[in-house]
Parts: sequence; structure tokens; C-alpha cells
Amino acid sequence: MAAQAKHGVKLFEIVKSLPGFGIGRTVTRTTWPSDSYWRIVDVKPKVDGKSGKVWGYKVWKGEKQTSDHCKVFGAAKKVWTLLPKEAHAEAGGKAE
Repeated sequence: MAAQAKHGVKLFEIVKSLPGFGIGRTVTRTTWPSDSYWRIVDVKPKVDGKSGKVWGYKVWKGEKQTSDHCKVFGAAKKVWTLLPKEAHAEAGGKAE
């Protein structure tokens, strides 16, 4: 996880290892402020299971920026990290 926090990984690499593809969890880019993140609401893996599309909503500096079901921008870039379940539970999502 230390390498993930410093350099980041592709978003699908993170969600494919989580129960339910990480729906309800929060992810952020390694360079973003601590109050900016995406909350995952849907994932559609490709048949090969190595990649897929991720939808969610974006919160930037504490303010919601997108609708509840928007495709996550830049998901294929190696810049993502998973936030702890408790990190943004108070922001309206459930911390499974």
C-alpha cells in the first residue's frame, strides 16, 4: 500500500480487489487535497476482468461537483489511491 499511496495505480486495479467492486468506497488522486475525492456508485468490468468503467460522483474541496452517476475521469491513469472507509463517511455516503 505504501507504493500505492506515493505513486498511485489505475482505478480499476483498486476496485477489482474490493468486495462489490468498491461501490460506496471513496478514491482520490495522489495529488488532490484531502477533502477532494470520488465516491464510487457503479462499476462495469470488461469480460477479461482486467479493466472496466467506473461511475461515481466527484467532491472537490468539500463540494459536490457532478451528478450522482457520472463516469470517473482519468480512471486509466496511475494516479489513484483508496481512502479508508471512515475517511468520508460523514460526507453522505455509507462506510460499509
